Amino acid sequence: MIKTRDMLVVRGQTLPLTFTVKDQRGERVDLTGATAYMWIRADMKVDAVVKLASAATPGHRVGIVIADQTADHKGEFTVTIIPSDTANLIALGTSDPYLYDAWVVQSDGSRWPVIALSLMPLYPEATTIAP
Repeated sequence: MIKTRDMLVVRGQTLPLTFTVKDQRGERVDLTGATAYMWIRADMKVDAVVKLASAATPGHRVGIVIADQTADHKGEFTVTIIPSDTANLIALGTSDPYLYDAWVVQSDGSRWPVIALSLMPLYPEATTIAP
């Protein structure tokens, strides 16, 4: 079941996001053997600036963990945006938000859009914390 989920992000923050994949009936989908993806892009006309995946995939940082597919966590995966993901992005807030979406690809090749293209305004940090 696809939906949108706009979110606000401050450049340099650590942000864990948990998503739940559901089918058309609203039932949780078993993600055993699946790979989850999330892309953040500045514009639909350019390639993604941040590419995350749950498996070692060319061009993607492993930043997604698929939960153990037990009853309570069936269909869940967690994306963790880390400070280096947003460190070099231009933070313009709501005047020019980034876009993101999330997908799951099952081991049989079937694809599930989890989050349709959604807005991700990025705000500058006020405090600089040395690593």
